[in-house]
This record gives sequence, structure tokens and C-alpha cells, in this order.
Amino acid sequence: MMNRRIEMKKTLARALFILSVICLLLRWAWGPAWAGGAAQDSSGSIAEVERVYSLISREAAHVPREGGPLPVIERDRQGKIWAAWEKWGTGRSRVELASFESGRIQSVRTVGLSDGYDLSPDFAFPPDGAPWVIWVNVSGGETRVFVLDTSSDSTWCLAAESSASLAGPKILFDAAGSAWAFWNLASGQSDEIVYRVFQHGAWSGPAVVTRETKWPAVSPDAGVDGRGTVWLTWSGYDGRDYRIYLSHWTGTGWAPETPVSGNPGPNIFPSLGFDYDGSPLVAWTRSSDRGRLVCLSALRNGTSGPETCLDQPPGRTSPARLIQDAGGPLLGLRSGDRILVKSLPQVLAAGRPDALSSPVPPRLLDNPQLGENKYAGVGDSISFGYVDFNPYPERGYIPRLNDILNAQYGSQRVINEGFGGEVTAEGLLRIDRVLIADLPRYLLIMEGTNDVIFTGITIPSAAFNLKEMVRKCLAAGAFPAIATIVPRLDWWGVQPLYQERLLSLNAGIRKIAADMSVPLVDMYTAFNTYPTTSGGVLSLLSKDLKHPSDKGYQFMAETWFTGIRKFPFPPVNVSVAALGPEKKAPARIWARPDAAQRTSRGIPPDPRQRYGNLLTWALSPKILDTGGVLGYRIYRKPARGAAASFQLLAFVQQPLEYFESGIAVIGRYDYALSTVRQDGIEGPLSETADR
Repeated sequence: MMNRRIEMKKTLARALFILSVICLLLRWAWGPAWAGGAAQDSSGSIAEVERVYSLISREAAHVPREGGPLPVIERDRQGKIWAAWEKWGTGRSRVELASFESGRIQSVRTVGLSDGYDLSPDFAFPPDGAPWVIWVNVSGGETRVFVLDTSSDSTWCLAAESSASLAGPKILFDAAGSAWAFWNLASGQSDEIVYRVFQHGAWSGPAVVTRETKWPAVSPDAGVDGRGTVWLTWSGYDGRDYRIYLSHWTGTGWAPETPVSGNPGPNIFPSLGFDYDGSPLVAWTRSSDRGRLVCLSALRNGTSGPETCLDQPPGRTSPARLIQDAGGPLLGLRSGDRILVKSLPQVLAAGRPDALSSPVPPRLLDNPQLGENKYAGVGDSISFGYVDFNPYPERGYIPRLNDILNAQYGSQRVINEGFGGEVTAEGLLRIDRVLIADLPRYLLIMEGTNDVIFTGITIPSAAFNLKEMVRKCLAAGAFPAIATIVPRLDWWGVQPLYQERLLSLNAGIRKIAADMSVPLVDMYTAFNTYPTTSGGVLSLLSKDLKHPSDKGYQFMAETWFTGIRKFPFPPVNVSVAALGPEKKAPARIWARPDAAQRTSRGIPPDPRQRYGNLLTWALSPKILDTGGVLGYRIYRKPARGAAASFQLLAFVQQPLEYFESGIAVIGRYDYALSTVRQDGIEGPLSETADR
């Protein structure tokens, strides 16, 4: 009996030892929890998802390499992988939906209409059936959002708007089995997020996600956590740059939005997933002067956690995508032709806290601080100077324009502020830094080519970003000019969808110039109408058919100069003389029937008031098209007063002098002038002259 007890104790001890070893091994395999969660071994999931991406890459042979969205990957309730992606052909695109098994495509189905472009697919699984697919169709001048129930082949059109006004559709099923559909709608001056819910066999009417501001909200993504709560993330403008926000459905409405990203940005293209403990997790792209980062942060107890960021892989990229997999959330990243898949522990090991310093907030820069002979060319790779997808800034338009300006005006400087691959949301952030770091008087803005090829970016939102760039320049006391974007004849450029988006953005750019009263340089028309006897537009493009050739960059520089020579440069040689009892105003002033002088405070009828300040100036020698000048506005403020205290005195045409009488001659004042073009565009203030 004693021996039996001893053996039982030994057996129990061995069992406890084995159990402890197993626990240690499991703890080692799982690794540390990320912010409190329990990470599982996801190496098998990574390999399986990478095989699916590889199969899609071979299957979707027509998908272009540049900027295309990553395929959507989800598992059904039995654990089988499904995927949806865009498949491109000549003049059209279709949505492909496929299931995968044992590393092979098990079934594939083409989703979409018989004409136009089917874009931006997403899909979700109801509790008891086959996937529902949502996508955007662009055809016949309309953009429409469709949903397909693949089990019954029922199709619904949820929205139909003018071209380029709908984007980024998402679909999900909540805990009750109701389908939720979201998309971006460009409405008026802003973008908003619209949703509809399918329950009891019918779709609800469209509703707008309630937000705290009227600034644009773009690139929505949505998901359902383990408790069945519907979550929504988006990139929202806050008056300065773009931040990432989260909200959830409370059962009666949307919870107040919570910022997930820090303010340095822009923060764009969010992707929603859920951490190991079920907390909402967002991945997004952050841009800076140092390049692009992929950042992640989770929301716990209503508070966003620390950000982890890693460098985006080199080569042509797409927005990162979170993949909710059985082994935990995965992150998909495109690097050129390859799609990389990483688990969260891998991302955390390779990532780092984002140490980007916050940009200096915008401030008013008084004109005297700006370099009168300093220009900044702001834009993407076309502004920076790329030829055949390779950077050659020394061959771009900026050094060529610099040479032209120096030859015409003497010592001038054009600063290269182009940034390859940039979209307008990123340019909107950079413009503050350009204004502060470079202190240019004149900015040459030409951007939007990359927005055109990202169908997840609506054209109105790209136009909004450009308009904000112009507004920030004007608020800083700088003088911007804006250019339409040039035509392209590469794969993207010959697709009717992207041709229409490019034309739509250029129409928006022309409207910005008119609304904001800034010069327009119509680069698109200049390129598109280049004489065929000289080679036509094709001769202005390099072999990649997107970036200009050497000839094209020279023509671009000359086209910019054609606009610059008409700039309303400020008057020069501004001087003021006090005319008192010993020195009365010249007789020519009193004899001149100048209506403009007499309608302001220029000439009093009483001869005893023929004392005051005589202001004279000269036309800027940089204005080569003198016929474009309408006249001059004259401003005055108390000496040493703030720039904001300048007040308009008069508008004068000819001659270039103005006499202000009826003032306290013993006082001291500052005067400044601006030049006004025939089209009403007013230039920056001159240097001040004081009395």
C-alpha cells in the first residue's frame, strides 16, 4: 500500500513537471502580450496569407504596380480564406471574388456591371451565408455604390452621384446579423461619411455619421469587435492637417469621435482591426519630410495608446491593410511587386515610437520678412524632377526656371520643394514648413497627379487640400500661384476613369484660382496643345509617359515664367514727403481731375488744407506685361503699428503718386502699396515708407 502511494506521488510530480514545462513553452511561444493582449503564434497564418497574395498577383495580371489597393482578405466562419481585388483590362476593371483552399484558388467569381470601372471592393460574411460584396462602379458620368448578396444574387444600388464623388465603400455584419454599408460622399466643400443599414429585408435611408466639425472626413474603414459593436475610423482634417479618428455605434447614435493619432501628420489611409484583447486597432500612413511611416495604435478605455511606427517599405507602395486572422491581427504592406505580411509582434519589434517633432504652428509672416526674390516650387515628383521614374532634380523645371529668372530679373532663387509620391493631404502639411523654413515671397503649387490614381481619394477632397494650401500661403503673407497638372499617357493616363478624374481635378484647380484670386498657370492646356509640328505632347514626356522629358521640363519652366512675368509684383521706390506751410502740394495735384483721388480723402475742397503727405512710387521692373496692371491700392497705419492695422486709403491708376491731406502733419505714419492686375488679383505689399 505504501509503495502504491509513493508511485502515485511520483506520477503526480511528473505530471506537474510536464504541465509546468508545457506552460513555460506556451508562454514562450506566445511572447509578451501587446498592451495587455495574448499574442498567438501566427507564422502559419502569415505563410498562408502570403501564398494567397502571391496567387492573386499571378491571377490579376492586369493590376498595375503603382498605387493599387491591396486585395481584401477575410476568413469565413469555417476558417476558409476569401479575397477580393480589382482586375484590370483594357478600358475597364472588374471585381474578382475568390475562395482559397490548400494553397490554391478553389473558386473565383467576377462581380460587377457590364460596363465602366468596378473599384474598391470590400466584403463581409453574414451569420448564415455566403459573402456580401460592396464596390464602386464608375460609368456614364456617374459613380454608384453597389452591394451584392452572392448567395441569392440580389443586388442593390445604395448611392448614385456625379463622377468622382463617391469612394471607399465598406461593409460589415453586426451581432444581430444586420448589414452596414459605409462610403465617402463628397458634398459641397467637404467630404462626409454616409451609411445605410440592411435589416428586416430592406435598406434604411442614407444617414451621415455625426461629427463634431464640418471639416472633411475621408478614407473610412469599419469593423465589428468580439461583442458585436460597430466601429468606424477615418482620416479627418482639423484645420491644420489630417488626424485619425475612431467612433462606435452606441445603439442610438455615434459616440463622440476620439483622436487616435498625434497631431504631426498628415495621417491618412486608416485600416481598422482588433487587438488580441478585442480593443480597436488602427494602422495608417503618416508622412513627413523624412518619408512615409506606417503607424499603429489601439484604443483602450476610451484612450488611444502609444503609437508604434515603422518605415514604409521602399518602392511603389499602397496603403497598409490590417487583416483580422485566426492567429491575431496581421499587417499587409506592399513593396513594389511584393506584398509583405507581418504579425503584430513583428511590427512592434521592427517599429519604434514616433519621434517626429510637431511642426511649428502656422503664423502670420509680415511681408518684410519674406524674400522678395525667393520662390518655392511645391509639388510631387514632377516638381522635384523625375525622369523615367528616377530622381534627377538637376534636370527638372526648377533649376531651369531659376536660370530664366536670373537672366530676366537678376539675382533670384527658386527652392525645390517637390516630394516624390506625395498626395495633396501630405502637401497640405508640408506647406507650413516650407513657409517657415524657406520664407519665400512666391509659391508655385502644382500637385494632385498621385491623388488621381488613388480612387480612395475623392477629387473634391484633393481640391479642398489644394485650396487649403493656397489659404495658408495667403495667411502667411506669401503670394501663391497654382498650376493644373500635366497630362500623362502611361497605363493610368489612357484609362477613361483616370482621364476623367484628372480633368475633374484640373477643373477644381481652375476654380480654386478664381475663388481665391490667385494666378492660374494652365500647365495641362499648355502641354496638351503643344504643336504637333514640334512633336506634340508626347515629345514633352519621358519614356515613363508620366514625368516630363528634358524638353518637357524646359517647356514647363518657360510656361511658369509666362505666368510669373504677369505677377502683380509690389511697387518699388516707395517714398513719402511731408508738405507743410512752407512747402505746399504741387499745383499739378490740385489741377488734376482725378476721380479716384477725390472720392477717398485725397483732395479736400478747402485750399487751406493743401498740406499733408505726398506718396510716390514706381512700377516694379519685374512686371514685364505692363498692360496687365489695373492700378494700385494704398494702405496706411500708425508708425510701429502691427501689420493688421493697415487700412485702405485709396485706389490709384495714373500717375504714380498720391497726396493725402487733412491729416496731422506732425504725426508719423507707415504707407505701403500693392499692385492690382486687370483680373482683380492683388499682389503682396511693398516695403513700407514712413513719414
